[in-house]
Amino acid sequence: MAAEEVWQFRNPTPEQQQYKHPILYNYIHHTFKRLKEEYDGTDNPKFKQSKIAIVGDKACFNTGLYTDNYEQIFGYFTRNRREGAQPWYMMGFVRESDLELNDFVPLPTRAEYFTDISDLIFDYRLEIRVNVEHILNNPNNIARLPRIFQNTGQRELLMNIFSGAVNLAKKKVAANYRLAVPQYYEGRVQLLLPLCLESGVPDAALVIYKEGSIYQGRTLLTIDMAYNNARLIAKPESDWLKP
Repeated sequence: MAAEEVWQFRNPTPEQQQYKHPILYNYIHHTFKRLKEEYDGTDNPKFKQSKIAIVGDKACFNTGLYTDNYEQIFGYFTRNRREGAQPWYMMGFVRESDLELNDFVPLPTRAEYFTDISDLIFDYRLEIRVNVEHILNNPNNIARLPRIFQNTGQRELLMNIFSGAVNLAKKKVAANYRLAVPQYYEGRVQLLLPLCLESGVPDAALVIYKEGSIYQGRTLLTIDMAYNNARLIAKPESDWLKP
């Protein structure tokens, strides 16, 4: 139903192999989670209805996805008639023109992840400060780097390689701000920068976020993790971030 898009990873983990389309699975679940956060965060009935619309025995939410003809796609629920079960039962996904949605006027809006669009764009005027030592001392970050970085016996060499990759990423994004891809994580918009550690092809993503008048960097993601997070806001158009 949705416009054609890559929803699988090239090298899925065993966990990701449980799903036919793991990126889409993640997208739908996190989109609904965000809508539920917005729904629960207000007492305004009109705003609630704009996030998860409920009319009688029906409910729906906006997936943020479109068909090839740019029709919006909605998740559609009916009340569950089974006693002791969850209140709502999901019937599936429908286009905005589907007759099942005729009772919803207006239709609910997409999940919102930012209030200031400037948060999505890298500001080349701000300094980027990356805590390299913190990143390379964090087991979670180390596990997301190429296998060569698991060799703790070459600590100084690896520190130099990593520092060089970070400095190159800073120069690249300063020259082309579009290389910084926005992602949504734990309630805030962050930016992803490509890190080339073993070759000219990015093999990790550096996460930076605004802290006052600078960008801080203290976390790394694999390319797959970065794409998953970035896809919540929009389909990444940057050449370096692909599943």
